Parts: sequence; structure tokens; C-alpha cells
Amino acid sequence: MLLKFFKFSRIHFKRSRILWWKKKFLETGSIVDKKRSSRPCTSDVDVESVRETFLLNSRRSVRSAATELNMPFSTVYKAIKKRLRLHTYKVQIVQALEPEDRPMRVAFATDITKRDRR
Repeated sequence: MLLKFFKFSRIHFKRSRILWWKKKFLETGSIVDKKRSSRPCTSDVDVESVRETFLLNSRRSVRSAATELNMPFSTVYKAIKKRLRLHTYKVQIVQALEPEDRPMRVAFATDITKRDRR
């Protein structure tokens, strides 16, 4: 069956690769690579200290918090964005709508719809 699949396929494996897969399968029972060691994750203790720091003063910068906590900037930034899901918020000042604005708004809307129909 496998030979039939690869007979007309453009994918061709070298004999050495197939023998390597066979050896790996016989040794481990799988051809999947073993999990490699990776960079250490940010610990829950670090995330908690970042959270406490920003609860005390939410207006502080990420860089100053990183300096105070003696952590890399990227660690603090990722803890804020990914683990704590905090984001910056700036109050937007908008013009208040008054009752006397309604006739002007209606006139504008009718004018725009008339122009659109032409």
C-alpha cells in the first residue's frame, strides 16, 4: 500500500531516512521527535508580582515596573498582555448630543440620502 502511494508521487525519501525512521520506531515505538527543552515559562509567582505592582499604580510604565521587579521588559510585557489581559485605556472626550441638535441631524441625513439616490 505504501509503495503504491509513493509510486507516482513526486515525494521520494532516501533509503537512509527510511532506515532512520525504522530504527527510531523500533527503539521508541514512534517516529515523532522527543520534546525538546525550551525556554522557561513565566512563573505564576512572577505574574502575581506584576499584577500586584499594577494594582498599586495602574499608571506606571511597563519599563519602570520591569526595573522595580528586576525582570526583563519582555517578561513583564507578556505577563500584562497575555496572562493578565490588561490593556491601556484612554478616556475619549466626545461632543455631547443636545436635544436641539436633532433637527440638524435629521436634515443632514435626508440631504445625504437624497444625494445618494441621484
